[in-house]
Amino acid sequence: MLRNGSSKGNKTRESYDADFKQELTRLLASGRSAKEISETFGIAENLLYRWKRMATMKTKHKTSRVGIAML
Repeated sequence: MLRNGSSKGNKTRESYDADFKQELTRLLASGRSAKEISETFGIAENLLYRWKRMATMKTKHKTSRVGIAML
């Protein structure tokens, strides 16, 4: 898990690597609750849903491009 903090003023924003995001979205897809995952890893629940949505969009985009390439 890679977490890099960068600061702007007094606020700190965490950055997570792709492998960490992918692993947590797998946990979410396997049936673990977003609340449980967020409490365990110390992240906001809305991030999990955002990462899941983004992963789904990437998968759909790749699938549609493969379909177009096959035409």
